[in-house]
Amino acid sequence: MTTLNPLLARPTHPQRKPYVRSHTFVDGVGPPPYSFFDETQDHVGALYHAALGWKWSLDSDEFTEVGARPGYLGRMRLLSSTSGITVAPKLTGLTFGEHGVWEARSGAGAFLIRAGSARISLGGDFLVTAKVMLFGRDRLDSAGFSAGVAGCAFLAGSSNPFWRVTYVAEPGTIAFAETEISVLDGVWYRLQVSRVAGAVRWHVNGQLARVGGREGVPSPARLDADKLLFASRSAPGPAGDGFAIDSFHLLAERS
Repeated sequence: MTTLNPLLARPTHPQRKPYVRSHTFVDGVGPPPYSFFDETQDHVGALYHAALGWKWSLDSDEFTEVGARPGYLGRMRLLSSTSGITVAPKLTGLTFGEHGVWEARSGAGAFLIRAGSARISLGGDFLVTAKVMLFGRDRLDSAGFSAGVAGCAFLAGSSNPFWRVTYVAEPGTIAFAETEISVLDGVWYRLQVSRVAGAVRWHVNGQLARVGGREGVPSPARLDADKLLFASRSAPGPAGDGFAIDSFHLLAERS
């Protein structure tokens, strides 16, 4: 009887699990249930690779910073911000499920805010997840709110009561499409943009957002993009318009 050296099962050998499939496992053969082990090993492997910046990358922001660093929204850099909006962590009135929340709230005047990450080359599969809440959607500009990565994002604003999406139809061309999922003030939305084998899909609170009756759209072009949050209101209005954000994550293939 052969005894497996337990040292080889530890997660510090880059050519063994969880970085690669178990050498004792044969795809679709065993042990059952085959699909469970296939997917579990691949998902665990992606997380381990992301932790070390190898084959996958994971950019996580839970907005748990208690202090507002000048020029930042959580860990995201404020690329544009007018004096008509205040950015700060939410310290009171938290409800179950809110694990660190920052808010961007307007005064009575016009405002604009844009926060982003460093540029990222997205040449393969990726998953963007942002948990956001809007305030005064019908008073924002026509496309007065956006979250996602540049080129593949969710949009909301005064011109439409539904979430809209963007995608790169071909290199250098951004297309817009409407979903049939409503945007309501004061409601948390988990917005997800995924690309799998060149096809982009959108989900809102776990619900697939169909575009033109389709489940997804082809969008295989490499994106040089950044994680992006944007909000604007060009006209004066009530104080308190804007958005809140609970988390913003990007999992992406890398070389």
